[in-house]
Order: sequence, then C-alpha cells, then structure tokens
Amino acid sequence: MRVTDSYMYDSFISDLQNNMQQLDKINQKISTGLDVNKPSDSPDKIGSIISLRDSINNITQYQTNVGAANNYLNSTSTALTSMANILNSAQTLAVQGANDTYSADDRTSMATQVDNQIQEMLTLGNTQVNGQYIFGGYQTSTQPFTATTTGTSVTGVTYNGDSGLMPEEINQGDIINKNVPGSSLTAAGTDVYNALINFRNDLQNNDATAITADIGTLQSAYNSITTMNTDIGGKLQRTTDVSSTLTNTNTTLTGIQSSLEDVDMPTAMTNFQLQQNVYQSALTSISQMMQQTTLADILR
Repeated sequence: MRVTDSYMYDSFISDLQNNMQQLDKINQKISTGLDVNKPSDSPDKIGSIISLRDSINNITQYQTNVGAANNYLNSTSTALTSMANILNSAQTLAVQGANDTYSADDRTSMATQVDNQIQEMLTLGNTQVNGQYIFGGYQTSTQPFTATTTGTSVTGVTYNGDSGLMPEEINQGDIINKNVPGSSLTAAGTDVYNALINFRNDLQNNDATAITADIGTLQSAYNSITTMNTDIGGKLQRTTDVSSTLTNTNTTLTGIQSSLEDVDMPTAMTNFQLQQNVYQSALTSISQMMQQTTLADILR
C-alpha cells in the first residue's frame, strides 16, 4: 500500500472526528434550546448575553422586593382603614355621649361598646404578615402592643417595638419604607389607644364635659391614622407603577436575550440531519476502505 493511502485513512478518521464534534455541538443546541452554550460558541455575543442575564436577574430581585413591600403595605393599609373606622365610630358615640339627653346608664352602655373597640384596636395593632408583626418597627418577632387590664377592661397599652423603618429597594436607587412603626400610633396628642381608653373612662364617669373634649382628641387620632394611610396609598401606587415598568423592561430584555442566544430550531434540525448524512457517508467510505486493505497496509 502506498504512503498516500495511509494519509487518506488518517484524513478520513480526522474528518469523522470533526463531524462527530459538529453533531455533538448541534445536538447540544437542540437539547438546550440555546445557540450559545459556552463563550467559545460565540465570543462576539457572550459579553452582551452575560450583561443581559445580570440585568434580568436584577429585575427579578426587584420584582421580589416589590412583592414583599406590597404585602406589608396592603396589610398596613387594611389595618389602618379598620382603625380609622373604629375611631370614626367612637367619635359618633362621643357626640351622642356629650348630649345631656343621655343618662348615666346610656353612657355605661356606650362604655361597653368602647371597651370592645379598644380590644379590636389591640388586635389590629398586633397584625402579622408571614409571621412578622408589621407595627413593631425592627422588632418584628415581638408582639408590639400589650394591655394592662383591670378585670376585663383595658386600662393601659404598652408599646414594645421601636421606631425602626424598613426600607425596600424596589428598583435601582428607588427605596421606600414599607412599614409604619407602632410608635406612630402612640405619639403624644394622637395616641389612638389612650384616646379610646380616656373616652371609655369618661363615659363610665358620666362626665359630659370631658366627653365633649374627647371628641377633639378622637378626631386628632383619626386624622393621624388617615394621614398615615394616605401615605401608604401613595406608596402602593408607586409600587404598582414600578412593577409595570419592571415587567415591561423584563419583557424587552428577555426578547433581546432570546434573539442573541436562542437556537433557530428548524435550522438546527436541518443542520443536524445534514451532519448525520455526512457522518454516515464517512462511515461508509471508511468501511469500504477497510474491506480493501489490511491493518498492515495502513501502517506502512
């Protein structure tokens, strides 16, 4: 066998190996659905793809943060709305109780209603989201409001939290405080618990003059609560707007990413079939050569 025959055999083997590598590469693209599986697949695209992946990952994290903020904000708004309703109802009772046409027994009956309102207000102040007390400031694992009682009546309320604000970054550089610390509910002049407790006491004491003064105190507490809730409403609108922006940006970037790294499946399938045909042809050629020669001939 001539030297050129050995060279032809080596060439066939080399071509066969190259073809197998191409088949493997195309098969990987079909399996993953990606045209770019490693940097060497497309050095000119890989930088853009990595940058897009980072941006999309950041958006995903911001969307998670928006969800966490909304959980707090929605629960806070619901609690504050209920608190405002309680204070509004208490004001209505105060207007009635300040009227001289009502008797001591009437006011005692009203006091019982206010007792119930105080209990409701305590429950709202201890609202939890996913096991966290939303009005505790940073002290999310500690019940923020505890009551001192005489018999079944609440005579005082202690705040066990702090004034910590919980920031949440909902977009790059866009940070909101998602919580209302309970210290805001017990601020001097607008303490919602003391307003109700004092009003209840004045009803029990049948003190019309003091009840008249309670109307203004309850109004101040109500105004404070509604101001907080208005602020929460603004934040909820903000998270809604940001969420929309994030979704739109994510859709755009995902589309660009897909255009850069997703495989053209029909083309890939066609190329795979062509490579298989070439591979089979190479195998046939080598088989025919092996039938016509011996190993000794090839090694000469």
